[in-house]
This record gives sequence, structure tokens and C-alpha cells, in this order.
Amino acid sequence: MDPEPYEPADWPKRFSIQKGLQGASVVQNFGTYAGDLTVTLRHETMDNGIIRDLDGYYRTRGATFKLKDWLLNEFVVFIARFKWTPDVHLDKSGYEMTCNVVSITKLFGEVYTGP
Repeated sequence: MDPEPYEPADWPKRFSIQKGLQGASVVQNFGTYAGDLTVTLRHETMDNGIIRDLDGYYRTRGATFKLKDWLLNEFVVFIARFKWTPDVHLDKSGYEMTCNVVSITKLFGEVYTGP
């Protein structure tokens, strides 16, 4: 099942703005870096077996995982946060998982060569 919603582009830019006299400003734009990108996956009703697997991945110390999506992105990620939300029926649960990108292999189907 595809996550709903899937947020693959929380990618802050590194920059600095220095304020000067009389309203002047200098912008230093350092661009984007793979290590600043986070990917959030969320689903409201997922089989509990899958939830247990995801939780196990989250609890594995130092582990990184390959994440491929339907946007043709390929990332190596570290699972930084995993939140499980049990359902009253106990056979389905929700989750939210935030992954920090360690490296990018492909971005929108193109080989990534950036920092």
C-alpha cells in the first residue's frame, strides 16, 4: 500500500541573510544537500504485521535502508522517527515515519550528482 500522504520533498535550503544599514541585505545561498532532505510516510490503516516490521526496522541500531518510490526517487535513508497509532479493532493501525536521507541515488528518475 502506498502511504497517504507521502512527503518526499521536505528539503530546506542552506542560506544566510545578513541585514545591513538602510534596509540593505546580503544573501548567501549555499543550496541544498542530500543530508538535509527528510521523507515522511504516513498511512491510516495498515496491517499490523507490516507495522511490526517497520517498528523493527526503526529500532535496528545504525541501520540504513534503500527507499524507492513511484516518483522514481531512490534514497538511502535512516529512520529517524516512527510513530505507531493503534486502531480499536487491533488488526489495522496507522503510522507515521520520518526518514533522514543519507544519500540520493536518483532524483525523479535522474542520476543524482549533487552534494
